[in-house]
Amino acid sequence: MRAFWAIVAKDLLTELRLRQVLPTMLVLALVLTTVFGLAAQDEVRRSPQTAASALWLAFVFAGLLAVERAFASERESRTMPALMAAPLSRQTLLAAKCVSSGAMLLAVQAVMLPIALGVFDFAVRGPVLPLAGVLLAGDAALVVLGTLTGAMVAPSRVRGPLLSVLVLALLVPMMIFAAQTTAELAAAGWTPRAASLLAAMAAADVVFAAAAYLLCPWAVES
Repeated sequence: MRAFWAIVAKDLLTELRLRQVLPTMLVLALVLTTVFGLAAQDEVRRSPQTAASALWLAFVFAGLLAVERAFASERESRTMPALMAAPLSRQTLLAAKCVSSGAMLLAVQAVMLPIALGVFDFAVRGPVLPLAGVLLAGDAALVVLGTLTGAMVAPSRVRGPLLSVLVLALLVPMMIFAAQTTAELAAAGWTPRAASLLAAMAAADVVFAAAAYLLCPWAVES
């Protein structure tokens, strides 16, 4: 566990010092959210479905920036051989990269959610805890699939476009569930439909995590 937290701390401290990814993530999410919100008509701007879809679209593209740099930065700084030689499993390395990328994405979401509530002119009903669960479930799918794919495409010169194509193709169903659950919470609060959608997202997260655990050694060493 010490190696796990050391990698997470190293990634976050490096980002705080160099600010390579987080500002870009925030600007991209802000631009996408405000453009959709301000360009929409009043009745559309008050629609929870529109707001949730625009918000998750912004989160996905912002998150792709974080996961793309997770392993690419190690190869560019030539620290990947040291990580590979360290006494830790490939699964631990992947999990640490997922946590650091997820932390950056959560930071962006913490800033963007209040802005989105104002831009789209709607309020989330019911308890906040289910909304936090939706964010965590959606983020988990994005960072697990994105980081795993990012490890595979890190040596490529076109890793950014390649990562986007591969991850978006796999994430479409999950992002639809995330947008629908967020819209349901915004429109009606915690309902049986919201509970079933969140349960489906959690089940998908388990499948993605199991696949990442099995494919991790091959992906990291590719």
